Amino acid sequence: MTTSHWTLALIVLCLIQGSVCQWSVWVDDAVQAWEGESVILNCSFQYPDPIRDPSTVTARWLKNSPFPNNHQAAEIYNSRELENVSPDVQLIGDLNERNCSLQIENIHKADTGIYYFRFELGQGNNWSGENGINVQVYGRPTKPEIRVPEEVIEGDEMVSLVCSSTNIDQRGRATLSWEGISDLTDWVPRTEEQWAGYSWSLTSNFAFTPSYQHHNTAIKCVVNYIPYPYSDETDVTLQIRYPPKSTVLLVNASQEEIKEGDCVTLVCVGNSFPEANYTWYKKDRFTNRTEILSTVSSNVLFQKISRKNSGFYNCMATNYLGSSLSSEVEIDVQCTFTKTLLVAVGVIASGVVVIIIFVIVAWRKKKEVIGGQELESDSQPVIYTEVQTPKKTQATQSEASGRRENEFAYANLQQESITPRQAKAQSDRVEILGTV
Repeated sequence: MTTSHWTLALIVLCLIQGSVCQWSVWVDDAVQAWEGESVILNCSFQYPDPIRDPSTVTARWLKNSPFPNNHQAAEIYNSRELENVSPDVQLIGDLNERNCSLQIENIHKADTGIYYFRFELGQGNNWSGENGINVQVYGRPTKPEIRVPEEVIEGDEMVSLVCSSTNIDQRGRATLSWEGISDLTDWVPRTEEQWAGYSWSLTSNFAFTPSYQHHNTAIKCVVNYIPYPYSDETDVTLQIRYPPKSTVLLVNASQEEIKEGDCVTLVCVGNSFPEANYTWYKKDRFTNRTEILSTVSSNVLFQKISRKNSGFYNCMATNYLGSSLSSEVEIDVQCTFTKTLLVAVGVIASGVVVIIIFVIVAWRKKKEVIGGQELESDSQPVIYTEVQTPKKTQATQSEASGRRENEFAYANLQQESITPRQAKAQSDRVEILGTV
């Protein structure tokens, strides 16, 4: 209720009750709050006329007793002694309007109690409200805490998870619930309450058999408090440790047929936690000799692969819980120059055959010329250079008639590189002197 509402209610009540309203205090019956919240204690007061100077009014708030002389009374606010007032306590009402509302910030469970307002006008004119405000401060349950064993390994018989929340004021007013555990177990969580000396604590637990399939499962624990629509939650991600499983070797290449100079990556893929180290093996295709490659990475990169990289590859993933070996994968690197080389060899062979044929033909031509079987050639004609006859002596002349069949003439011939037309013209100049 706002200040104007309280003032209007006070006026109406005074008109009904008459003189009873000359000295009065009105407050709420009760206030409930969470620890740490801010609360307002609504209050108004009335005193008889004539109206006094409001600056002479002393406003006091007392806890547990309306009378300051009572040993149980604890003064919360005094407008004349503000230096002793907590900074969390503030009078927000306007005394000129006879509004005495009080605000308490960051309230604690220790602030639970009954609060009374008292005003003093001086000269013995004081008044304490008979009815106080019952302030109930509930402790806010702590954020749930989930306790998981430090190391959860696949194959452990049973693992227990515990969720707890404390600072619960009343037994049976809070509940704990789990989310995300249906895939872990059919176990129904058990919940227990315990008195912790100043409040109640609440715990809930369940057990399950860990599997690698439970790795990275998100689990949530939620606390709900019944007096108010209040809840809080905590979540964890399960870390299940297990050895490598289903290790495979993958080849990442730009094309199916791997050629020399291609960029090729071999990737070892496994499933494990914690992450595995990798060992790579290469077996030679001809000798079956296996070598260990110097790398522990999950991949092997060939920037420019060559024929010497051909072989059978596999990899092993290992962590401290075990290992897993992949199947072998054959890498067959094709030479990119094979076809070009065959073509080049063919061209060279064809050229050699042509040269051999040409040499044979030229040699035969040369033999024909030398043997006198052909004196003309389109390319290398034989021309006349000199003709000689034996000198005739008297003896020879006398024997001319008898040895005429033995007479002969010979010519000195020279081969010259000329055109066919020149060769024809010169061949007409050849003269045969003498007879055979």
